[in-house]
Amino acid sequence: MTTPVYLVVDMELVKHILTKDFNHFMDRGVYTNEKDDPIVNPATPRERRVEAHLELAELVEILARLLVMLTYIPVLSLSFIALHRKPYILYTGDGNSLTMDEIIAQSFVFFVAGYETSATTMTFALFELATRPEIQDRVRKEIKVVLRRHNDQITYDSLSELTYLTQVINETLRVYSPARFLQRQCLKNYKVPGEDVVVEKGTSVIISIKGIHYDKDYYKNPTVFDPERFNEENNKNMNSYVHLPFGQGPRACIARFGIMQVKVGLTCLLRKCKVSLNEKTKLPLKMSPNSQVSAAEGGIWLNLEDI
Repeated sequence: MTTPVYLVVDMELVKHILTKDFNHFMDRGVYTNEKDDPIVNPATPRERRVEAHLELAELVEILARLLVMLTYIPVLSLSFIALHRKPYILYTGDGNSLTMDEIIAQSFVFFVAGYETSATTMTFALFELATRPEIQDRVRKEIKVVLRRHNDQITYDSLSELTYLTQVINETLRVYSPARFLQRQCLKNYKVPGEDVVVEKGTSVIISIKGIHYDKDYYKNPTVFDPERFNEENNKNMNSYVHLPFGQGPRACIARFGIMQVKVGLTCLLRKCKVSLNEKTKLPLKMSPNSQVSAAEGGIWLNLEDI
């Protein structure tokens, strides 16, 4: 038995599926077992209730606390399991209370999603900077100028002023998006706007992130690494749905909060070190087909030199 899959290539339809008609495509269609694995696999109905409770400021605060936990990676899994065994309730009285299980599950996903994607993005960014010294020098110059205005302190405000570094990160996410595609499941029959086509209930819907990121209709010379694609002027005219490293809409990946981690890591490194390519890195890069997130076969090896 085969299951039909609807592959979306029209950008307006992408927008409808991810945002405008989200109620038809709320689920990802991925199997979860809440009973046996409630931390790693939070159920969809619970996700909706969590989304209803958590505002952006709360999400940022949770991320900040999880960053502190990076120092204690070996005991993280045990800590999550220990907390899971305590039947606390965070909200009461409204019929949609969040239990400690639910908060732990969401926090766990924050950590896992943010950590792996941040490491991947930082690795590929350093690879591109190592092969393009002129871009690396420009990033380093910006870092020094901005930090000088902030008493050489790396803060949220100083990182927010690193506009060219942000462009480099956005271009890295275009060329080396951590995820290759977005998956949704149609929850009820959906008529495609303006077409005599109906996506039937239960159909898996796939949006190719790489296909969009390398589409010549949206990016000129898509195989070329060019941070200027994301400068202020180009950003004003860019359709936000042609840059989908973390998706869009209510089901957008929370890993986007890990971008601050990437900024911190690159800033700390580039302000004091020059990065060059090590001979162990196999060129041209060949992406591993078995990795859940984008990864180069043989790894990426770099040389760091104090400056």
